[in-house]
Formats: sequence, C-alpha cells, structure tokens
Amino acid sequence: MLLEKVIVPVFSRGCFFILLCLFHLNVKAQEPIDEVGLEISAGTGVVIYQSAFATQNITGLEVAARGGLHHPIQWQAGARFWLEPTSPELFGRLLFSQQSGSWSPMVGLELGATGKPKFGEGSKLLRETRQAMLTDSGPFYMSIHIAPLSFTWSETWRISAAEINFGTHLKNMGRTLRLHLSIISLSKIF
Repeated sequence: MLLEKVIVPVFSRGCFFILLCLFHLNVKAQEPIDEVGLEISAGTGVVIYQSAFATQNITGLEVAARGGLHHPIQWQAGARFWLEPTSPELFGRLLFSQQSGSWSPMVGLELGATGKPKFGEGSKLLRETRQAMLTDSGPFYMSIHIAPLSFTWSETWRISAAEINFGTHLKNMGRTLRLHLSIISLSKIF
C-alpha cells in the first residue's frame, strides 16, 4: 500500500531528476580526482518487500567494494546479510558520481541475486494467492540506486546515509517490489 500510493509516484516523478543528474555529470564541479584503487564499505539497512497482499521488512548488514572504471563511471560489488532467516544477497552496481568539495552523490543501476522474500502465513483466504505469486518471482532483481548524502573527508574516508534502491525481480517484473534503504555506511578508500 505504501509503495503504491507514496513511493512509486514519487520515484516516477523523480525519474526526471535522475535523468537530469545523468546529463549533467559531465559538468566539472572540480578537477577529476585521480581514480582510487579500491574502496571497502560496511553499513546497515532494511529492505521492504511488497506484493499484492503482503509486506515484509528485513534488517541487515552490507559489505561492498568499489572502484573506478573511467571518471565519472564506477563499479561496486557486495553482499547483504540479513538478521532474520533469509538468504544473503549478492549485488553489482554501475555508478555515476560527481564530486563537489566533500559532497559526492551517486546514481546508478543495481543487479543482484537474492532468496525469495518470506511473507507471514496470514489468513487462509490470502495464503494461497500470496504463495502462488511468490513461487515464480525468481532469484534475480534489478533496481535504481541513489546515494544523495555521500561525503568524503581527509581523502581516505567516505560516509553515506539514506541510500535508496528501488526495484523489482526480473522474472514477472512488478509482481514483487523491493525498496532497500541503507541507513548508514562507512567506507575506507585505499
């Protein structure tokens, strides 16, 4: 309900903003920074799954490695480990980033593999419908990644808060939606 009434309309209207950011990435806020060798990050977050008749949220930890391809394009790969009995996730991202002083927001595309969401049993009436919808969701998903509050300091550390991933499973797209909110992450740049 929350995804349909609030988040989907906001993000569909926000797509214009994302495209605008991508078109302006070639504008230099400052001279390009030499590409870093590797950045290792760890953080915490929550993923919210929504299907037609159920919602499920799971809290977990994320670890990732990031490197540069060609300014402003970067790659990132990592894993998420959920605190509840759910399979871990593996993901890869292609990111676009522009730095202005210590502020370095990122936007990109995430592809990943995950276990199926596990919704509560609920009433008998909805149980069969919910189980039928989840049996063919598939393990792979795609999402848009936005990190508007990402900051570097002393050229070797990065802190990021309120990162957002919004997407769906690739098989039967839209049947199960996922919203991943990274509450906070800390990175060391090598």
